[in-house]
Amino acid sequence: MIHIHNGDLVASLALRSGILGDHVAFRESLVTGAVTPGDAWTETRAHALAARYNEDLLRTRTSLIEQEQLLDDAPAKGEVVLWFEHDLFCLTHLVYLLQRFGDARLSLVWCPLPLSENDDRGLHLLFESRAAVTPATARSPKSTWPSLSASTYTRP
Repeated sequence: MIHIHNGDLVASLALRSGILGDHVAFRESLVTGAVTPGDAWTETRAHALAARYNEDLLRTRTSLIEQEQLLDDAPAKGEVVLWFEHDLFCLTHLVYLLQRFGDARLSLVWCPLPLSENDDRGLHLLFESRAAVTPATARSPKSTWPSLSASTYTRP
């Protein structure tokens, strides 16, 4: 089992709470900069993120390549648990990951409040109440993501 958290804080809190499985942070900001599907994905994202956050391009590119490899390998871990909150930032990442994982065994922790405000017990309760991602839920992002990643979509 692998847990993909929208950020380092919740990933470390969930790991510390003893929830079984690998816990990793999804480190992206898909609401920022250009999003080009296909072969140019990593390079486009690296340039956008490095410029936006004044980071080293090589370090940013390397981090993205490592993250993409992790995402490629995630379905082999069995269940992929996606942890996200009710906001545009998380929703954009959720749509991306749902369309990217395709037919993987997915479940979702979809929290109306900031996940970081939960204690160990709260995180366990959220994990135990996770919902399987149904085929119908998985289909929608496949049609939504192309619109979000279109060159005509303006991001800050």
